[in-house]
Amino acid sequence: MRAGLCLIASACASLAFTAAGCGDEPPGGQGGDSVDVGECDERNPPAWYRDLDGDGFGNASAVILSCTRPVGYVDNADDCDDGDAGVNPAAVEVCDGRDTSCTGRIDDIDADSGEEPWFRDVDGDGYGDPADQRYACEQPPGYVDNALDCAPGNSALPTAWYREDDTGALDCATEVLACTAPYDDFRMEPVWYLDEDVDGFGVTATAMPACEHPDGPWVLLPGDCDDTNPLVYPGAPAGCGLLDWNCDGTRTEGDPIWYPDCDGDGYAATGVAGIRSCTEPQTTPDCMSWTTRVPTSQSSADCDDSNPDMHPAQMAFFVDAHSPAATGDNLRYGNYDCDGQAQYMFSTSNTSVGGGLGGNGCDLRETGGQVLCVGTSGWTASSAPACGATGQWSTCGGVERCNATLALTCTLGGYLTLVCEGPGERPGDPCFNPTCTPGSSGCPRYYARCGSRRTSNRTMACR
Repeated sequence: MRAGLCLIASACASLAFTAAGCGDEPPGGQGGDSVDVGECDERNPPAWYRDLDGDGFGNASAVILSCTRPVGYVDNADDCDDGDAGVNPAAVEVCDGRDTSCTGRIDDIDADSGEEPWFRDVDGDGYGDPADQRYACEQPPGYVDNALDCAPGNSALPTAWYREDDTGALDCATEVLACTAPYDDFRMEPVWYLDEDVDGFGVTATAMPACEHPDGPWVLLPGDCDDTNPLVYPGAPAGCGLLDWNCDGTRTEGDPIWYPDCDGDGYAATGVAGIRSCTEPQTTPDCMSWTTRVPTSQSSADCDDSNPDMHPAQMAFFVDAHSPAATGDNLRYGNYDCDGQAQYMFSTSNTSVGGGLGGNGCDLRETGGQVLCVGTSGWTASSAPACGATGQWSTCGGVERCNATLALTCTLGGYLTLVCEGPGERPGDPCFNPTCTPGSSGCPRYYARCGSRRTSNRTMACR
């Protein structure tokens, strides 16, 4: 009892720990000399704490006040178990049921412990948030042992990935759970949707991830809003009746609008009223058919719904006028295609007879081994006939061929051409050239000329 009183008595603080009543053995039961700490106020000496286990941390319950540090004592009282050198504030906390690092908490481990952390599972889907972790020896409530949650808070599961082979098929034995592809040759697990109406789109709520195609009518496209109607699916055209045909959340009327097409040419007149009906309305004695083409412009409306030859898509030419009593080609013929401008079937140019080897505007030309008579064609009159009128049309004549040895019989008009092919048969023949190369200009073939021009009567058709 006296020794205990001496440890905290200020009267003994300045003694060398051998004073009467303080014991003859150095404190801590260890031999050795005390350590002088330098200048010290003996009236207020520092405290020293016994470090029985030698781990550098002292026992707060064993203190000496002295200007010299006793052997076996340290200047801190941070040890929580001075009988075990492995227990102190510098120790790494491990799962051993003790407060190894003197934090006041048993098994208060951290990343240095070597233990794996726990991850918070805020949405309860069995997968943890990699950004919210905690170290503990026992699983804390609300935490799991993985960090695979791809979207914490909405129960989104981590994705399964499979290696894709050279044919594009998945190797279902190579599954890896991850939020992103673990390797370049891995592809995300497909998600299948039940498609009971077999329209190619399944119900989103039936989503089922699977590496292989499940048994039954499962497809890879979701979004069907009515899996009992094969005409209803994302992107579907509107049908008959007021439904959400394309699954965009809006009910639409799919019945087409029909417009009267009284001449049956596929076009309705501008301004006529339409009738909404799933099927084509009944015809009437005054109107032979209906069309769904909307008559909104010159290119889509009939300019005369009583004449089936008059409509915007007309490509034929006509000799007879659609409006015989009118004056001018535009008014008489120009509305066969509903644009009001007459178009002519033949050129409106006249021939320009003159020039050419024969003075009739035609010449021989050899192209690709073929001799042709080419030149101007057109009306012989100074101007083209009007729509529906007849005029004389002139073209170049055909090629007339002459025997190479009888050139003098083919000199009409003086426009002969010697076309080359091969050597003649005997000396003196205009085609004779034993050393010529066939096909070259030195190898005559025959004499040729353009025949007389040809003329014919043509009637100018228009639209």
